Amino acid sequence: MEVNVVQGDIAQQQTDCIVVNLFEGVTEPGGATGAVDRALEGAIRSLVSSGDFTGEAGSTALLYTNGRLPAARVLVVGLGGRDAFDLHAARKAAAAALRAVAKLKGVSRFAT
Repeated sequence: MEVNVVQGDIAQQQTDCIVVNLFEGVTEPGGATGAVDRALEGAIRSLVSSGDFTGEAGSTALLYTNGRLPAARVLVVGLGGRDAFDLHAARKAAAAALRAVAKLKGVSRFAT
């Protein structure tokens, strides 16, 4: 596996899929997740407010950007509760993201 570190706006990355994260209980995403949500006109907030995504540790949800971002897809990964977040939880979230991305057809590069 090749890993590249690139600094910049995650929402503008030329990649096949963008991976962002969300803690349980968060209804208004911030940081990189918030930037992607704004570019997607609130799609992540809608996913949360509908109850379809709770941020449970290791959970994932796939969104299609429909041209609103350079990437065709966004994968949202649940981090679990903020109080319980530790190295083990970070590894679990990373593993869930990698498993989900590996199943996607046509995805050879992703950014997070």
